[in-house]
Amino acid sequence: MKNEIDMTGGHKEIERRFLLKRFPKLDKIDIVYDIEQWYSPDGYRYRYQVNQKNNQITIFKERKVTLSRGVNHEETTIITNEEFEKLDLSSYSKIKKVRTVVKENDLKFEIDSYENTSLITLEVELDDIEQDIVFPESIEREILFEVTGIKEFTNKKLAE
Repeated sequence: MKNEIDMTGGHKEIERRFLLKRFPKLDKIDIVYDIEQWYSPDGYRYRYQVNQKNNQITIFKERKVTLSRGVNHEETTIITNEEFEKLDLSSYSKIKKVRTVVKENDLKFEIDSYENTSLITLEVELDDIEQDIVFPESIEREILFEVTGIKEFTNKKLAE
């Protein structure tokens, strides 16, 4: 089958997502990426990611399958610029965003600001979906509500 996925490869990704009121006033920032993502009809996502600090470019080919709310099986491959340039992404849905990463309390907080909208989301990768999250205060005060598992707040849906 075309959309069947071999669950022996890849890894389990556990994350919770939150909608923020505005971009937080951060005390520190670890990494900032400019990201463009394309979503293909066959279930693959292509992510062109540029580290703002050193202009390092990484291009990913990924496939995610939802296992349960906030838990996904994810397969990720890094592809070369030459492989990327051969792709015809013109008919794929696309999203552009800036991802700001803050590492604190043994967690990675990823704040996404989307182009052409005031929407700001936060993703936190976890070891367990029920894990307690100790948010940095500057981020916690901007949380409106959790959107984990709400389809309308997935990047794929936002790209449509």
